[in-house]
Amino acid sequence: MPAQRCQPVEVPDPLPPFFWPPGTGTEPSAPPPPDRQVLGHDGAAYFVVLGDGSVASVNPVVALSTRFVNSSAHQFLSCLDALATRRAQLTQAITRYNRSASYVAEVLAYSDSYAATP
Repeated sequence: MPAQRCQPVEVPDPLPPFFWPPGTGTEPSAPPPPDRQVLGHDGAAYFVVLGDGSVASVNPVVALSTRFVNSSAHQFLSCLDALATRRAQLTQAITRYNRSASYVAEVLAYSDSYAATP
């Protein structure tokens, strides 16, 4: 049975290091599967639409390299869009968390050194 083709989808802008559209970024070392619609890649594997419409990550160099990614191209691309939209907020939250963790570590180190002082 021939592979089904899903409806063409609009591929988003690059979202390094998670996603690059075809022809951008450093593509995997081997070509993508010729019988699949390629949505993009992550530098090591291609994101392709399978016959049932789901999205998989396919590394053409590694045996048994097909991994499920999402149940549809639309859902996969929606997730990429959500990440792109929220990336700045996530980065700020991680930065605040790291600053807080660093501050706590400094306080604990100070209290340990103070407790060790005779």
